[in-house]
Amino acid sequence: AGLRLPSWAVWTFSLAIVLTYFSMLGGFGLAEPDEPRYAEIAREMLERRDWVTPHLNYVKYFEKPPLVYWLTALNFQLFGMSEWVVRLWPAVFGVVGIAVAYALGRAMYGRWTGAVAAALLAATPFYFGLSQILILDMPLSGLMAVALGAFWFAYTEERWRRGFVCLFYVATALAVLTKGPVAAVLAGGIIGAFLVLQGNLRALG
Repeated sequence: AGLRLPSWAVWTFSLAIVLTYFSMLGGFGLAEPDEPRYAEIAREMLERRDWVTPHLNYVKYFEKPPLVYWLTALNFQLFGMSEWVVRLWPAVFGVVGIAVAYALGRAMYGRWTGAVAAALLAATPFYFGLSQILILDMPLSGLMAVALGAFWFAYTEERWRRGFVCLFYVATALAVLTKGPVAAVLAGGIIGAFLVLQGNLRALG
């Protein structure tokens, strides 16, 4: 039957993760080169009142898709400008990825496995580090986790299939807006390989 984990333990552990991931965001200056660059692009969006064309030092900048710039600019508008505000969304997406790990582990093997999966991911130094700085990797990782988690639940839960399929498409589209078509390629490749191994390509229909 597996080990049983009380609800209070799950909630206590979840609170500890949230506090850890959000408490240190403002404790150090922006790290060159990416953090100041992305923060400045977001600041100029607000200053120019132009959310369509990114600018860096008032020169058009189209190297990356705009989602992280939009989210950072929204943070600036709501909370002002600080290191903590700049790094808020990467931390949010980091916690989202941990929540997906818990949900998938619990759905597949039970609450204990879900908690262990979440704990291992939360305690991974590289994963934690990426959640504490403003770069595109953690938003991409969080959105990819949501997309692939939504695919799994669409594949296994017939009752909620349509809703999870919609969530998969939305999360994948947002991941493309974060770092380009690599998100769609990765999602499609992972799902395609899974369905081939399962011998169930008809599930794509």
